[in-house]
Amino acid sequence: MPTVIFLLGVAFYRRWDLTLMILVLVPFMAYSTRKFGKSVKKKKKQAQRRISILTHKIGEAILGVRIIKIFNQEEAMSDKFSAENQRYYREMLRVIRLREFTKLVIDAATGIGIAVAVWYGVSLVVGGIITPGDLASILVAVYMVFTPVKKIGDGYTTLQETRASIERVDRLFDAGHEAEGRIKINEFKKSLRFENVTFAYQKEGPEVLKDINLEIRQGEIIAIVGQSGVGKSTLVDLIPGFIRPSKGMITIDGTDLNEADLRSLRGLTGIVSQDIILFNDTVRENISFGGAGASEEDIVRAARLAYADEFIMELPEQYDTVVGERGLKLSGGQRQRIAIARAILKNPPILILDEATSSLDSVSEGLVQRALEKLMKERTTIVIAHRLSTIRNADRIVLLDKGKIIDSGTHEQLVSRNDTYMKLYNAFALS
Repeated sequence: MPTVIFLLGVAFYRRWDLTLMILVLVPFMAYSTRKFGKSVKKKKKQAQRRISILTHKIGEAILGVRIIKIFNQEEAMSDKFSAENQRYYREMLRVIRLREFTKLVIDAATGIGIAVAVWYGVSLVVGGIITPGDLASILVAVYMVFTPVKKIGDGYTTLQETRASIERVDRLFDAGHEAEGRIKINEFKKSLRFENVTFAYQKEGPEVLKDINLEIRQGEIIAIVGQSGVGKSTLVDLIPGFIRPSKGMITIDGTDLNEADLRSLRGLTGIVSQDIILFNDTVRENISFGGAGASEEDIVRAARLAYADEFIMELPEQYDTVVGERGLKLSGGQRQRIAIARAILKNPPILILDEATSSLDSVSEGLVQRALEKLMKERTTIVIAHRLSTIRNADRIVLLDKGKIIDSGTHEQLVSRNDTYMKLYNAFALS
């Protein structure tokens, strides 16, 4: 900056009118840079949206490679990828064109300014008003001033591209955080209550759950049954605060979950679901995810209780075997048992089992069912199940239909009085 000021001072001292004639183009250069910079930012955002779609499709193709092969869709998927790749290429081409056009405008303005200055300066030299040395010194000084100006223009364009990336990241940070209270719930002694709970995923959307009133006592085993899509998983997702009731209230020992500290609330809850999530890490790390700082003995004990230790010891590196993305190197039943071991290690007072044995064969299911029965002792357990054994062993069965609780009771009570339950039960028996 001091150099630029010094050079401008020299140029104005030599001949202010000649210098001003050249510098009059600087505002035009600044305006053009700003205008084209905004366009570059807009196009860069569009290109980034395209690359996000492209990478998403790649991820889908990798995870769904078996489905793609079995339906002979390799060529179709390749064509879709190529088409998306072309769209990204075109968006990036627009970004590059705008970026280079901005440079061209700055270079053209610089060239025009110097050309006009040379023409005017030569006329002054011919008229004997200034010497050739004065003209040369003015031109050199002004040209040296334009060099950092051009760099500033290039930097501004680059900044706009960077801002497009930063704004996409900022949108993640600006996303609404989970609302939570400050009351820490460190234990569960009495009951979990749903009081007139209604839930809809969108404000004006259909209600998935309607006027749910339910009390689950400490140590009780509750089975939730109903046709697919009646809101069973939604109901249990309300307990750890993954979603919030649209109306009504859920309490643990009288404390409204809206007022509860989410960390402490989720510390009381363990979940084993049909959608198993394993990380691309070792078996040991995936099991120890259930308990920070767990010892090797605790991990092995949890694996044995889940009847996972036997197959783990047969893996190439046993507990140090990397399971792959989402556990793809393991069978469905093996992934399920690792997830159960993780829940056993956490040892929560409230256990949610969402089709926890759905991926197991009959032999594995029998082993895991016995492990779950041990885990469920003296523990509040909420089970979403289609297995007859789980339903019959529950202390109470809650029957959902169209988002409402239409009946509840023991298996024998529901069989004797509820036709809807009887149809479900017969369907379970045949499955």
